[in-house]
Amino acid sequence: MYKGITIVSALVAAIGFVAAAQAEIITFENPPYTLAALNGQDGWTTNANSTVIAKPATFPESAGAQSAWLKPVDTTIFNTSRGLAGADFADVTQFSMLYDFNVGSANGPYQEIILGTSDGLNIIHLGVESPLNQTYTRLYAFDGAAVSFYATNIAGKRHAFSITATISFATQTYDLTLIDLADSSVYSVTGYQFQNTVSLAQAQAGGRLLFDVGFRGGSAYVDNVSIVPEPSSLALLGCGLIGLLVYAWRKRK
Repeated sequence: MYKGITIVSALVAAIGFVAAAQAEIITFENPPYTLAALNGQDGWTTNANSTVIAKPATFPESAGAQSAWLKPVDTTIFNTSRGLAGADFADVTQFSMLYDFNVGSANGPYQEIILGTSDGLNIIHLGVESPLNQTYTRLYAFDGAAVSFYATNIAGKRHAFSITATISFATQTYDLTLIDLADSSVYSVTGYQFQNTVSLAQAQAGGRLLFDVGFRGGSAYVDNVSIVPEPSSLALLGCGLIGLLVYAWRKRK
């Protein structure tokens, strides 16, 4: 009987381990976040006036009550970053977030979102910019070594998007979808190459999320950042753990 209880306990522990590894979700809610400077909260570092504030009206109610506001100290380039738990990366991983950008009124501003490793290798490198002397914005990504524009001539300099990227470490590519929260316009591309070659082991060793803004790039709101292993990856992990436990139980019998 005790053997049976031991096996059941081990199975429950294995299932709990899989569930615990499912996602890292950053909602900027209290706890652990308070309405104060973002620097030092929950592992964030910044050289800007980034702050946790009340959620902007552009984000849906499901985003909760608080968001991060990324705001430069002056007109120089700033960055805000946070380390990510390596266990949240699997062969196929989904990265998503809410992002409300305002690139400002100056000429040539830009903002960028980078998902990569703590030693500077970039998986996803997305950006928004407003060309010189123009009133529109355009979206781009660093696809390998080159810049690729996938949405141009978007009227205005402020937009709020839901961003989702499905990352494949096997193919070193990701599929990207952005939905404009104001008018539901969809911008979608598939098969984008990682900016750098990054193995799953390198991502698991230490991930990093980085936001940077340059050339009077305005400000941005961020919320509901998540990194979620695809269910198939978790299922394989769970089956493997359970299979090992069943094998050990049968050997003991």
